[in-house]
Amino acid sequence: MRLHRITALTIGAFWAVLAAAQPSDPEAMAAEAKQAMAGSRFGRAAELYSQLLPLAPENIGMLANLGMALHLSGQDAEALEPLSKVVARDATVFPAQLFLGLSFLRLGEIEKGVGPLEQAAKLDPKHTGVRQTLGDAYTQMGRPSQALPHRLKLTQLAADVPSSWALLAMTYDQLAQQSFERLQDAAPESPYVLRLLADMRFSQQQYPSAYFLYREALDRKPGWRGLHAVIAAIYSRTEHSDWAEAEQQNEAALGDIDCEAERFECLYAQSKLQELQVLTADLATPEGLYWQTQVFNRLASQAFEHLEQMPPSAELHATLAQAYRDRLRHKEAAEQWTAALRLDPKNPDLAAELTISLYQSRQFEAAEPRLRELVGKEPEFANWRFMLGDILLSRQNVEQALPFLERAVDLDANLLPAHHALGRVYMQLGEDAKAVPHLKLALPLDQDGSLHYQLARAYQTLGDREAARPLLQKYQAMQRAQREQQAETLEEVRITAPDEAP
Repeated sequence: MRLHRITALTIGAFWAVLAAAQPSDPEAMAAEAKQAMAGSRFGRAAELYSQLLPLAPENIGMLANLGMALHLSGQDAEALEPLSKVVARDATVFPAQLFLGLSFLRLGEIEKGVGPLEQAAKLDPKHTGVRQTLGDAYTQMGRPSQALPHRLKLTQLAADVPSSWALLAMTYDQLAQQSFERLQDAAPESPYVLRLLADMRFSQQQYPSAYFLYREALDRKPGWRGLHAVIAAIYSRTEHSDWAEAEQQNEAALGDIDCEAERFECLYAQSKLQELQVLTADLATPEGLYWQTQVFNRLASQAFEHLEQMPPSAELHATLAQAYRDRLRHKEAAEQWTAALRLDPKNPDLAAELTISLYQSRQFEAAEPRLRELVGKEPEFANWRFMLGDILLSRQNVEQALPFLERAVDLDANLLPAHHALGRVYMQLGEDAKAVPHLKLALPLDQDGSLHYQLARAYQTLGDREAARPLLQKYQAMQRAQREQQAETLEEVRITAPDEAP
């Protein structure tokens, strides 16, 4: 990381102060401290600068060096005092602002850390590390709007770095989510919410439910541009080309956009996204929030498209893999990790990430030998043992799965999926008493009642019907709710001809 030159005292003046106090030792100590910093022996450098500081307690250079050495040696709480003194006396000292901010962040005081880091960004607007750190800090604070200018600047300063574009896309995604949540709170039954939900289902190729939501939106806002066109697209993709033609004609019948009466639609159609973003920034109406969400969604897509078009590299494929994983597209993530590993075959981190995505995409045959190798290399890492045990359990190799899952929960008692898998193993081995505590721990994972049912079965086998009764009641309630939801969904998903639509 580049350190800026500190000019508050000249080097000559600094040595003059030291020489007046002690003529020889301080000079040798200062030289050793400098060498320690250069050799990354930051703890030793901090010791030396602490001993030298009383000789020149107001020397800004000495304070800054001490603060940096303390931070770099992991003594962040101790670094705050000297670095704070530096910035209080001279706010233009870049290293002091930078390391003060970083020390606050490492201490978990993010709110206090962003102030010095913002000052550092003003002092050196082209420093990519500061920009990324600020973006990450604001993201962690749930403030994507404040992260955005730093993400944008990073794509200018590091345009050829894939992660710059991935971070920008992520920030736009977060802004879109915030706008959508505000819209849901303000107008949950509005056609604007329905259309955005439909867009999401359409992108996930869930065409029947997307069709239903688009139809509902059109019913509540007749003549809304684009809806007939996207319904036509659904018809085409579900082999109803004749119906698609009718919907295309309905869209065409709306005529050209009137850019005075339909200003937002016009700007969006012309891809004038920045102008539309400015116009809707302060609008808290359902329409304004809808267009804010659409703008951020489009900008996120554009950043991701830029990322996908970058020249192939291991970093690019790894960045894309992580982006796909964040979107729960695990098969595509595995493909990208594979491509990254092909370009960097000796990278153990890429190999580990590929293994995780293979497991998440249920490509167990490919994942198993990799997991066995990883268990051998990292025997104390609980997740490798859990994933391998879970794969063996899925193949009904129960006795083989047992030692891996038992060791996984020993290594990480908070790994709830491992507890669930181990509970199932014990039940299949007829050891229900051993299964009970693990299934109880795993109950928060239950989505459909099946885990409650498994635990109830274990209690019944042990003769404890009183313990089983509330679990069975919970299972039945969860199953009933799921059936009702499925029934509602079935009513929604039927794709009908245009003349049958509501």
